[in-house]
Amino acid sequence: MRVRSPEGRLTTLWVKDRRVEYSGTDRPGLYAVEEEGGPTRVYAVNLDRGSGEGDLSAPESPPWTGLDVDRLREDFWLKARGREARTAALAAAAALIACEMLLALPRAVLLFALLLGLAVPAAAQQGDRFVWTQIQLGPTWDPYPDAPEEALALLGAVTSVLVEPRRRVITLKDQALFESPLVILAGREAPPPLDAEDARRLRAFLTAGGMLWIEDTSGLQVDSFDRWVRAALKSVLPEAELAPLPSDHVVFKTFFLLRGAAGRAMVRGTLEGASWGGRTAVVYSRNDLLGAWAKDALGRPLLPCLPGGEAQRHNARKLTVDILMYSLTGSYKSDAVHQPFLLQKMRSGTP
Repeated sequence: MRVRSPEGRLTTLWVKDRRVEYSGTDRPGLYAVEEEGGPTRVYAVNLDRGSGEGDLSAPESPPWTGLDVDRLREDFWLKARGREARTAALAAAAALIACEMLLALPRAVLLFALLLGLAVPAAAQQGDRFVWTQIQLGPTWDPYPDAPEEALALLGAVTSVLVEPRRRVITLKDQALFESPLVILAGREAPPPLDAEDARRLRAFLTAGGMLWIEDTSGLQVDSFDRWVRAALKSVLPEAELAPLPSDHVVFKTFFLLRGAAGRAMVRGTLEGASWGGRTAVVYSRNDLLGAWAKDALGRPLLPCLPGGEAQRHNARKLTVDILMYSLTGSYKSDAVHQPFLLQKMRSGTP
């Protein structure tokens, strides 16, 4: 047998007791062992014992880092962007200012303030971040659990809105109902009828300035969820009729310029809405907008968008962002100062 070293030097070896010994591996690299009339085998030699690459002993622990499959996206962005320190820094500064003010108070007042702080729990909040708030109502309230995260990622990427990546799930009796400008209700089957307390709280939320986005995810022309929605809104806002939104409604141009509704299934050519106090307090979509965001385990679209394909999916995602932005900005884009610019873009066909 012959051994060719990395520098090209050939050494002839003799086989004894089916063994060959070669001690000339003084340089790292690839060593080729050539058998006469047989195959050539290549061996890699690394003399850097400090790195552990040349040590053939089993490692005490795997050299890779374990990942939680349920938090792949969060872990990736944590490694890429790090943790945002602004909120913590502002909270620390506010705490220092509060401590300085408390220390300047008389001792009796300071003791009272400390006891009051211990007695009153702090309310949970998300600061200036937008939170996807979804109502848990009925058996099919969560048809696409990953859709909110995907939609919020796009909202945060294309706008200046700060988003909370984790959604908030509430019931109509939850006090957090009044802590969000927008609540989302989805389903494909009829939930139980609203009791008097739920109807009263939902009406209070809508008339106080909140917005309700209802999404029918059935993709059917006639279904029990649609019948339930129309009956429920009549009991919650009897003076506000659910009607189709015109193509020039501000929701279609709040961020992206669109000419109509979109979704996974084109059941209706437009959105429907119920107005209160000069604004659309309820937006109702029957085209399964959330289904356009659903993905499989490999990140591919889970459901086809019919009949328009990927162009329809793209418009569904843009309409989702428009609805979210409308809940935050209201009729801002309907101001006269924006109209010439918007009309010029629509005439030129710019998306």
